Amino acid sequence: MPQKAIKTLVIVGGGSAGWMSASFLNHIFNLKEKQIDIKLIESSEVETIGVGEATIHSIRFFLSTIGISEREFMQKTQAIFKHGILFKDWSGQEKDEYYHPFEHPQVNDGIDVVRHWVNLNSNTEKSSRFDFSVSAQSLCASQNKSPKSQGNKDFEGYFPYGYHLDAAKFAHFLRDFSLTKGVKRIEGHVQEVILGTDGDIQRLILKSGLQIDGDFFIDCTGFSSVLMKAMGNKEWVDYSDSLLCDRAVTCQIEHNKENQEHRPYTIATAQKSGWIWDIDLQSRRGMGYVYSSSFCSTEQAEIDLSVYANTARENLSFKHLQMKTGRMEKIWFKNCLAIGLSAGFIEPLESTGIYFIDMGIRFFGDYITSGNVNTLLIDKYNTVMGQLMDQSKDFISLHYTLSKRNDSQFWRAYQHDVPISETLSANLTLWKHKIPTAIDFSAQITQFTSANYTYILYGMKYFPEPAVTSNLFTSEDRSMKNIEYVKSRSNQMNNKLPTMSQFLKNI
Repeated sequence: MPQKAIKTLVIVGGGSAGWMSASFLNHIFNLKEKQIDIKLIESSEVETIGVGEATIHSIRFFLSTIGISEREFMQKTQAIFKHGILFKDWSGQEKDEYYHPFEHPQVNDGIDVVRHWVNLNSNTEKSSRFDFSVSAQSLCASQNKSPKSQGNKDFEGYFPYGYHLDAAKFAHFLRDFSLTKGVKRIEGHVQEVILGTDGDIQRLILKSGLQIDGDFFIDCTGFSSVLMKAMGNKEWVDYSDSLLCDRAVTCQIEHNKENQEHRPYTIATAQKSGWIWDIDLQSRRGMGYVYSSSFCSTEQAEIDLSVYANTARENLSFKHLQMKTGRMEKIWFKNCLAIGLSAGFIEPLESTGIYFIDMGIRFFGDYITSGNVNTLLIDKYNTVMGQLMDQSKDFISLHYTLSKRNDSQFWRAYQHDVPISETLSANLTLWKHKIPTAIDFSAQITQFTSANYTYILYGMKYFPEPAVTSNLFTSEDRSMKNIEYVKSRSNQMNNKLPTMSQFLKNI
């Protein structure tokens, strides 16, 4: 049954979720002439969580779409570029590390260079490093090079790239941008949600007594999910059985500009009860220990993070967060859509938080362009978003599943007790007999492609069986030439690009 057309849209909650929603929907519906009245209710009583300060490369397309200046964005949010993630100490081998860059492995002579690398590395004990062999971006990241030069246009570079940014400043930047474009901001705290006889939201009553009517509502209230809970939408798909980390403790330290280059990649270092992120911004470093409360106390988490930061515990200011991993069964419910943490959360290992805000609001914009809303669109949206989040959960789970660490109860639990999905289990079996390719995901909606899986699999030393590593149809000479091609391109780009710190001097 069709619902009434959306003429007034009310967003509850600011932060990245609220202001990304407001700026994007205002752009697609009100650019030429005003079609929808967009209001955002933001409460000073609610602190923005702002955990994620790393993004993936899709954020460039979001910013470009709504007409943001990249230079201004970087100035206002203290942003630097991000090539990808450096994983350290995950496999269980001493001093092990590998990059997961945004760049897909090269294709030079019609054959994916991954096949050539596998062809040359049947002896895995003496194998060359996968990430440097198939991607020029990995080498450039390791040398702290910018993914673009000053001559590149906004949001364009020699490699796909994301950002490290200050999440609070990002929300404020989008708020100021949105207000100049006609979005209305209302300061207030929602006290009551009034439902109609059909279960739709009719009106919001603020603590001040102000009443806000709307045709459609977007819940950006974080884990509290104020609107969805008021509507009785409480069905939850729980991820905690396969993702054990449920806490995070964070801190910040000043960036040493004189003696340290800005590192344009996120560092994810495995610990005894989880992992620590380490992120450079222009003027500071942000760090956080993501851990399981079943295996680590709050006090121990602070101690471990202070040891990593090489700073006395009493000299650090800590922020503690509780994380609920999983998603709403119905992310779009009646005349309300959940965006951000209200919709769900997968731990921050692969920087998916802002990505799911981006995709959630983009898909919504696509589904309502006809002007009317019906149950067919709602059901399809929920299927698409649910599959996307479930598949991403599998990808995060992969990092833990492949680890051979057994130095703590946390890692032994992943070795023996934590289940993995049927899909991931089947693929891991399949990938003992072939390299990952797009056909393996043909029936799935996916954020992470075969290329992403390959970086993690081979970075964690999960190779095909020896019988299938040698390619009978490709000579070693041909494979060697292709690996040398990637090496040549890597050196060329490394010599051409400025360092991240050099690039920032012109920002």
